[in-house]
Amino acid sequence: TEHVATRPTEWQSLSERIHQLIAQSNASHDEVNSLRRTLDETTRLQSQRIDAQKMDAVTRMASSIAHDFNNFLTVIIGGCEFAMDDTPSDNMLHKDLAQILEAAERGVNLTQQLQVFSHTTSATLTPLRLNDALENFTPTWTQIVGDHVALTVDLDPQLDLIEADVVHLEHVLTQLVVNACDAEQNQ
Repeated sequence: TEHVATRPTEWQSLSERIHQLIAQSNASHDEVNSLRRTLDETTRLQSQRIDAQKMDAVTRMASSIAHDFNNFLTVIIGGCEFAMDDTPSDNMLHKDLAQILEAAERGVNLTQQLQVFSHTTSATLTPLRLNDALENFTPTWTQIVGDHVALTVDLDPQLDLIEADVVHLEHVLTQLVVNACDAEQNQ
């Protein structure tokens, strides 16, 4: 049986052998060029296939991590809610638990973004107040831009409800903030 090259190094070795055989043969110049183009295209397609397999593996891993992390966050959120129910609202512990709960809910949004990236979840349109969403996103953006860029969020009190997927909205707007920050740093 004939061995089929599957790794890039095998393809490179095979390519070199074919080029040597072509150079030693009595083939016409057009035939040699045709074979070389075919080999180059085959090598390029093989490289693309390997890259696609790597990306698929990363995507599956991101989905798996997001799923597991979401399960951990569910336990944290449930525990915080139970503890908050048993703690007076004026108690400092209640305020600390509220912060933990808020951070865990942001973590849930992050896992949802990973699942969107890995195409394991679809958009869920819900009515939302854009100003509220922007206020919720602002702490994350402030951390992204750091101390070297001033972040100002100017909200319009007259905005109506919109229908959007909050995870997709946060992802798109965060990318805009990152791009703006990068552009500011490059000036």
